[in-house]
Amino acid sequence: AVMTGLDAVDGIRSAILEPGDLAPVAQFDIIQRTDILIVVEGQAAGLVGLMREGTGVVELVPRPLVVESGLSEVHMCIAGVDSNPHGFVGAVAAAVAVRHVCIVDTVSAPDDS
Repeated sequence: AVMTGLDAVDGIRSAILEPGDLAPVAQFDIIQRTDILIVVEGQAAGLVGLMREGTGVVELVPRPLVVESGLSEVHMCIAGVDSNPHGFVGAVAAAVAVRHVCIVDTVSAPDDS
């Protein structure tokens, strides 16, 4: 597990956490003391359901990938604040009264040719 101390800047507590091998009780303790959680995907996104009411989560989403068949692999996330009540992270955040911000990568991929 990787974690910096729970630091406070202007009263907002933040932590860098890779939950991996942290015991569930330790993860719960950290999440309960976090005001803003920044997630990319995976287990950290599932921790949103343990956050306190009135806190916030920022979800960082990569641009959709186009696979060989030409279809897009799309992650359900519309850029904005509380704009994703049907996406996984947005739905969990709404259920526990946590603000959800989705930021979608809009940078184009480098040309592979």
